[in-house]
Amino acid sequence: MDGAARRQGARREEARDEARERIIEAARRLFTADGYPAVSIRRIMGEAGGATMSFYTYFESKQALLRVLWGDILDEMFEVSAAAVEQAARDAPAGAEAVARRRAFLRAYAQFWWANADKFRLVFLVEDRLESGQDSFYVDTARIYERFSAAGGLGDAAPDSPEAKALELQLQTALASITGLLLIHITISEYPWRAFDEMLDEMLARLTG
Repeated sequence: MDGAARRQGARREEARDEARERIIEAARRLFTADGYPAVSIRRIMGEAGGATMSFYTYFESKQALLRVLWGDILDEMFEVSAAAVEQAARDAPAGAEAVARRRAFLRAYAQFWWANADKFRLVFLVEDRLESGQDSFYVDTARIYERFSAAGGLGDAAPDSPEAKALELQLQTALASITGLLLIHITISEYPWRAFDEMLDEMLARLTG
């Protein structure tokens, strides 16, 4: 392949990447504004400036596109929480690093979603469903369990040990409790809840000791 052909191929690939990114950003805006169920592929492509059928050049389905958005959001959440965990470990007294890391992760998890309510709705209020030909949910294909386990410090205990099982239960209970706290504050905001940060502090004190 000569230089001109390589440049032409690179331009085509760049144009394809740009078109795919326009579709992702259009979907992000529309899903945030109107909710995932209300947005059609036709609307997404109209917003992105492309023909409706060209959508399938980039994504198998609207659900596949949603999973890309989930991945972007969760990558951001884990990146933010990792920085908080590292800082907590540096600041913790000797011997208290593990507990400090877990608390820091849980607080960062809560604060990320609280600051990004639209992203919370997109991730937690849209059910993942298997489509024709699929045999795995997003949580399986994206190694979500493993990522939460690592971030929550389950690696501090020997695999399959009683300590590891106890830490897993504590982590899952904490994540479920915090996600529920976020849910009621974000979706039932008209109720006179106590302040989110105040309730989060109380919850973390009870969950992590």
